[in-house]
Amino acid sequence: MAALSLFSAGSNARGQLATGDADDAHTFIPCIFSGSPPGRLPEHIGAIRQIACGANHTLALLQRLDGATELWGCGDGSRGQLGPSYAQAHPEGSAVFVPLDLQVDDGERYTVHLVAAGWETSCGVLSSANCGQSDRLLSMGANDFGNLGTGPAPLPNNNSVHTVSFDHLVRNPADAILTVLALSTGPHHAVAHVRATYPAGPAHTFLAGWGAARHGQLGPLPSSSPSPTMAHARAPTHTPIPQPVPLPPAPAPGSDPNA
Repeated sequence: MAALSLFSAGSNARGQLATGDADDAHTFIPCIFSGSPPGRLPEHIGAIRQIACGANHTLALLQRLDGATELWGCGDGSRGQLGPSYAQAHPEGSAVFVPLDLQVDDGERYTVHLVAAGWETSCGVLSSANCGQSDRLLSMGANDFGNLGTGPAPLPNNNSVHTVSFDHLVRNPADAILTVLALSTGPHHAVAHVRATYPAGPAHTFLAGWGAARHGQLGPLPSSSPSPTMAHARAPTHTPIPQPVPLPPAPAPGSDPNA
């Protein structure tokens, strides 16, 4: 298999381009993965699943040759946006990609399959090897606008990894198996497309968003939310989807469309 390469360009004040320094790049420069030559991905990596860019940090979701995934990161981790192990090992950040450890250890085997990055926040979706288990959506980093989606309760510290719960948005959460189909983030908000499946009864999907909402990016918020100038949702809330307007039937062949 041919070796994979990754290049980057642009602003690089905190080493988020993974080029080995903090100089801006006006042309594409090879990225560096720890332990590998510049421009080359690690030999055991077979594909790049996703790249997610925040303000000054970058996530790379890589797929190994055996099909498993690994999460790597570089740049600024001072707000906890790259996880606790990164903050401890690289307090000043790293100008090369290094493996990230989300420190998830609850007896289940999980694989990261989606990542997203906000301004100083990161999110990752983990799928269990047990097909009867719900996905886990983790968030880490800044929480200035409810970016972490963890609710109003105070958080222990910004270097922790937090779980985003959708249980309050589904019926019979104990019976529901939740799958995160897609995940997208803006600077200070996030939206997830979630499917709820039940042992009996039809499955359904919904959009849920959290974080900054002043400009309507999460749709209308409940009346208990802050004033519009301070609007945000600190836990996932249903984001309404307009129902499509059915198209008129096509005219029969040979008929006059103006009749």
